Amino acid sequence: VKVFVGQSAYTDALEIDVSDLRHGAFRMVSGGDWLALIGHDVDYQPNQPWGRNRGHGAGEVQTAWEELSGTYTICPMRNSWRSRHRQGGDDSLGWEHDSGGSFNAVAAFLHTLGVRWYMPGPLGEVVPELSSISLPSVEETVKPDYPLRYWFGAFFAYEPEEIMWEWRLGMNSGYEVLGAGMSVHGMRLIHGHPNMQENHPEYYALIDGKRDTSTHGTGHACFSSEGLAREAAKFARAVFDIYDEPAVSLWPQDGLRNCRCEQCAGKSASELVWGFIDRVARDLYTTHPDRLITGGAYASYQRPPASIERFSPNVTVFISNVGRPVPFPVLHPRAMARDLREMLGISLGDWNEQARSNFGQPGKTFWSAPGLDHLTLYVNSRFLWDAGQDVEKLMDEYYTLFYGPAAGEMRAAFELAQAAYPRDQHHQPRPGMIDLAERVRFVEMLHRARASAGDSVYGERIDLILSELQPLEDLRHAAEVAQQREDMPVYSKLLNLSGGKWDAARNTFELDGRITEPFWHCWDGGGTPLSDAVTGRRPEHAARFWTRWYNGEFYVGFRCEDDMSQLNAATTRDQDLALLEGDYVEMLIETDYHSHYRIAVNPAGAILDRDMGAPEDDRVRWRSNANVAVYHGEDYWSVELRIPVVFEREGAMDPYHYLVGRPPSHVRSQAFPWHFNVGRVRVREGRRQVAAFSPTGEDDFDDTFRFAQMYMRN
Repeated sequence: VKVFVGQSAYTDALEIDVSDLRHGAFRMVSGGDWLALIGHDVDYQPNQPWGRNRGHGAGEVQTAWEELSGTYTICPMRNSWRSRHRQGGDDSLGWEHDSGGSFNAVAAFLHTLGVRWYMPGPLGEVVPELSSISLPSVEETVKPDYPLRYWFGAFFAYEPEEIMWEWRLGMNSGYEVLGAGMSVHGMRLIHGHPNMQENHPEYYALIDGKRDTSTHGTGHACFSSEGLAREAAKFARAVFDIYDEPAVSLWPQDGLRNCRCEQCAGKSASELVWGFIDRVARDLYTTHPDRLITGGAYASYQRPPASIERFSPNVTVFISNVGRPVPFPVLHPRAMARDLREMLGISLGDWNEQARSNFGQPGKTFWSAPGLDHLTLYVNSRFLWDAGQDVEKLMDEYYTLFYGPAAGEMRAAFELAQAAYPRDQHHQPRPGMIDLAERVRFVEMLHRARASAGDSVYGERIDLILSELQPLEDLRHAAEVAQQREDMPVYSKLLNLSGGKWDAARNTFELDGRITEPFWHCWDGGGTPLSDAVTGRRPEHAARFWTRWYNGEFYVGFRCEDDMSQLNAATTRDQDLALLEGDYVEMLIETDYHSHYRIAVNPAGAILDRDMGAPEDDRVRWRSNANVAVYHGEDYWSVELRIPVVFEREGAMDPYHYLVGRPPSHVRSQAFPWHFNVGRVRVREGRRQVAAFSPTGEDDFDDTFRFAQMYMRN
């Protein structure tokens, strides 16, 4: 028996036609003594100029792009080298954008023999023992229901076995739909060039009276700027003409801050972002009607703008409806299946981003939570190919094959996880808000399933899941913390969600560090004093703090009495750990969704942000996007902070920016208040003087057991 893989002189002689196959489609055809597994195969090669490495892309390629395009923008192919896999010098996997229809045919044939790839590596494989394999009688053409089937980050970051797993499930890069350049956050390429930042500050967001040309290296865009719209259209035409790309992204960069200029003021993020995309798309439709302009319904601009009745026909939207994992499994195989079934014929497919970590192995990157995430992703891959299949049948097979004697218990645990999500007023799940008792119960069920699995591969799979969750003893400890906090101080001066009935003077704010406006004092009076963190008595140098909640932002003010000739500002640089060696004030805050954030500011106005609840690799990446102002008086220094806060859906989409949570309830009996502590550190001659709202008994205030409770009253 001869097995022909891919197009060749043999398959040509057999007149097996592959001309109508695209997006990884394939054919399985057999004869009396042969089997052909053949598909749409393309060895990708980018147009010139493209970056072969980091230095080449930033130098020669960038220069060539500027000359060809006539723009001062960033070349979309500058980082093309990242699309070619070179793990450990191994170039055998080729380009991310290679199309392997014949590979898909081989995987599909193995699937008919009972092989399953539920997770990367040998632990995730199910391979039946067969004494022989029959030559099938088959003539089948298989085309995917969705052309775009992309799990971002794997190819240029992950190990080969994880990439092979994705390919065996029929995933692709989707470059035939989106192109090979930057498919998301493409605006960074347009306003991230130093020349643009220097010569056109009017293209950038006006925030606190200054044009932001530098945040994250790109600045934030003013989406009312007609000049920026012209630059975006010129950039897109160059991409279409030079690289023959099918699409250009006008998706804003992460961590968007709204411009406050006269043209932008009063408009929502959705009105600004989508209004800009639609204007540019209409311009481009006149010259390139067959190309797509893409953007993301994401974060603060997730909802469609009421100001646009109908988009330009070339606008294509990424609908971002699920965020990153939280410390509880976000399992939604049925929702995934239903979504893909109902979007068939409307959507082009899925573009998913997977969290990754090096797990302490320098030079390597792995998928962070394969044990918890693989079921949803497996269902995703299957329904992208065949959206009409029965999800319950697929899951029945999964539990039986993957967990063996523990199948029933694992099904019960996963069903509990899906049912445990509380819902918001829009009936959307809030997976970060799982009740501690439910979380303990879930992990206990996994331990019982582990006992049933015994010393087997099924037990190893459950061990992996358990390793990705908080240990049972830690969850029980968290329950202790929650109980102990019931006796902690209560802070209930956080007032006024939106201004509402209050007069304009009370809701007028200028970020100047002074804390003098009625904005602060009509609610909090003289502020709330801090006590010595060790003794609980009045500190040697008094300090107070104020808070406000207004228009979706959290405001914090500090006033620190001091001898101003001896201030100890150890650094003037943001995110410099040296800040903690001198004088500073700090807000430690655990929202109803996330535990916990820290935001520290010193007398020089330098800020240090940390997400203490994130994995070690991601902790330092987080930015509150707080605006800071510091004022020096005769015998005191003061700080004002304006901190944007987003709900969990938006925060889960963009986990490296913003406080994530909802306003703490004004009802004491509500299940999800915020918890916090506020502190001030003064360092003189090597001695730390520490004050806090909730004293800890030590010269520090980062003790989550001692966090106070925060509620809102109207």
